[in-house]
Amino acid sequence: TSASRRVAEHRLLHAGLPLPRLLVCAGDVVRGKPDPEPYLLAASRLGLAPADCLVFEDAPAGIASALQAGCQVVQMGGTRRYDDRLKGWLRDWREIEIEVASDGLHLHLPAPLPAEAG
Repeated sequence: TSASRRVAEHRLLHAGLPLPRLLVCAGDVVRGKPDPEPYLLAASRLGLAPADCLVFEDAPAGIASALQAGCQVVQMGGTRRYDDRLKGWLRDWREIEIEVASDGLHLHLPAPLPAEAG
């Protein structure tokens, strides 16, 4: 998140969500979004290659950051698709389907809509 750790934790707790084991906040990086540093740091701390990370982002700067880091990105919300390289575009979290299988979780995303011309 681009928020401070204090603000991020407050927002998560206020929303009734558990705090994640890993949370990369503004104070953890030198260069924030749209620089790829936040997503490169998160992938490193997870022990994953960025290409193995699926990012859900709602802001153009965050989408640019994740794509530059080499992550797969799904856009959340917005009135237009921000980048042709997106793996998906969800207007609402209810559009995603999650299947629990013996080999792990499978996410089913709607087909990405084309970017606006011009």
